[in-house]
Amino acid sequence: MSAPPIAAAKAALRREIQTRLRGLLAADAASWSETLSRRLLSSDLFDRPGSVMLFTPLPGEVDLSPLAAVLHAEGRTLCLPRVGWEHGSLRPVAVGWPWDGLVETRFGLREPPEDAPSIPLGDLSAILVPGLAFDKAANRLGRGAGFYDRFLARPGLTARKVGVGFDLQVVARVPTDAQDVPLDAVATERRIIVPATDA
Repeated sequence: MSAPPIAAAKAALRREIQTRLRGLLAADAASWSETLSRRLLSSDLFDRPGSVMLFTPLPGEVDLSPLAAVLHAEGRTLCLPRVGWEHGSLRPVAVGWPWDGLVETRFGLREPPEDAPSIPLGDLSAILVPGLAFDKAANRLGRGAGFYDRFLARPGLTARKVGVGFDLQVVARVPTDAQDVPLDAVATERRIIVPATDA
């Protein structure tokens, strides 16, 4: 039995982007991560008070360490997602800077320890979201497990949802279904995309 058309389109796009990312040089990824962090800091995406949820990078993802260092110096509360693997959930938990004390869990993901203090959803002002692909409508293609889509759909979450990736991950259209949560903006090293304005 063949996969539904949307599922097949997502799988094909994941393969395409993963191929692009395998050709990414480490020096380029580091340089683009720095540029992207500066672009985010010069935007208005952090003008609301509150905690900022970041992520630690898997291979091929943006390294937000330069952004975290500046936000910490400005007195912002930083948090990272703690994955509930058994429930397919994410929980934002407070972290200091540098990101000391992180533990490696499944798939090489570095997370805060289990006893790290949770951050209430209402305290979050911005959530930076990794992904494999993004489009100009701020749709996102993740890795397929749905962790972020479930988290971003939770009631009481009013934070800005900002996809973060390299410009080579921006495509003409990301296939979506009812479970996919659109973002408020997408940031790359070249631009910040806001739906309808593409600023």
